[in-house]
Amino acid sequence: MFALLKAEIILKIRETVPESSVMLSFQKKPLYLPKNLLLNNVSNMKRFFVFHLAIAAFLVFTACNTTDKRVNGAIYNPDGIELVYVEGIENDSMSIQGFYMGKFELTQDQWRKIMGDNPSGFQGAGNLPVENVSWNDIQAFLTRLNSATGKNYRLPTDVEWAFAARGGTAGKFCPGGCEYSGGNNLDDIAWYESNSGNCTQPVGLKAPNELGIHDMTGNVWEWCDNWFDEQQRGRVVRGGSWGSIIPRRLSIAFRTFDEPNYLSHYLGFRVVLPSR
Repeated sequence: MFALLKAEIILKIRETVPESSVMLSFQKKPLYLPKNLLLNNVSNMKRFFVFHLAIAAFLVFTACNTTDKRVNGAIYNPDGIELVYVEGIENDSMSIQGFYMGKFELTQDQWRKIMGDNPSGFQGAGNLPVENVSWNDIQAFLTRLNSATGKNYRLPTDVEWAFAARGGTAGKFCPGGCEYSGGNNLDDIAWYESNSGNCTQPVGLKAPNELGIHDMTGNVWEWCDNWFDEQQRGRVVRGGSWGSIIPRRLSIAFRTFDEPNYLSHYLGFRVVLPSR
């Protein structure tokens, strides 16, 4: 039996790679074996199989436990701000490069860590969303964050925000797409006037959308990077808040604007990190 196994191993080695190497299917380079290894007795055969089974098990384990951060919906957290990868799209009607979107609205703890203060009106738990920050304030935050991390965090564009809120290219929860980010039932996915207790709530308590992103509907309105229109009447804000009464204002499609220096307990944000 061992003689047959030995012959089969030697034959396969000689058919595929040089005599002194063995290629495993998930290796990029051959694994080189000592030229003086002899497979002519039971002891050496056992050592040969145990050695290579151990290597194979290790490589399979490593491959299975390595997360590709550019897989749609994959989590990426390089700087203490949890991000979700949003796969891009390219077609006749839309061209969006892939990017990382904050899984949650930026929290008071995260703001305080960079800025050293907490401007929020609803203070308490550190995982409450930061609010009462203007678009201009956020630019100062991003400048410090990027200086500390060496990266290029920014606000999402209006288009990126809507694309991520709809679940990007992920399979949809609702036939034809959801009215709100993550579903059509507001109580399941959002804090708004009817269930918020007239204040913000800790991030991530409501159900996420198709990409695993939370609170894109409700809790706090979210600043976007770009102007609302060509007249530059203000910067885009989207998503509704804890105080929103009218369901239409909580829908993914609804967009409005505020002046860049405007402050409100209804207004917060989440960050984006470009993938390139």
